[in-house]
Amino acid sequence: MMQRLCMPILMAIWITIGFYTGLSYFWGPSGERAMKYLLEQKKNLEKNLEELSAQGTILQQQVLSLLYDPETLQEYARNLGYGKPNEKFIRIQGKGPLQGESYPIGALIQIKTPVTLSHEQILLFSCGAGFFSFIVLLFFSWGFSKRKTYHY
Repeated sequence: MMQRLCMPILMAIWITIGFYTGLSYFWGPSGERAMKYLLEQKKNLEKNLEELSAQGTILQQQVLSLLYDPETLQEYARNLGYGKPNEKFIRIQGKGPLQGESYPIGALIQIKTPVTLSHEQILLFSCGAGFFSFIVLLFFSWGFSKRKTYHY
């Protein structure tokens, strides 16, 4: 009896270990699926950083032109409704050019946790597969042992 149980128990243990290893490697919290997701998030963050850097240089150039370029100051002053002392102009009420401008400084990217299986779920699936394989192997071992006991 013990010898008949030994093989199904060992096979069930190996199947349980194999399932646990495979599920952990592919769908675990630090498995392949999670790593691919984190690499995509890293690329998105690097792209966002490059966009922010480019936006920062543009804004820095605009600040410098406002500080040191009189023509730029004159253009912005005219857009705000100011003019030279002996100038006449017609002011049209409505949405001015500066009121509609906004500088998006990069979209805020929030890293979401990848959808993976927890260690408890992996352990539960693995033990279930091991128990199921033990029952199947035990059934087959009893079936084969009854076939071998022919008496001539």
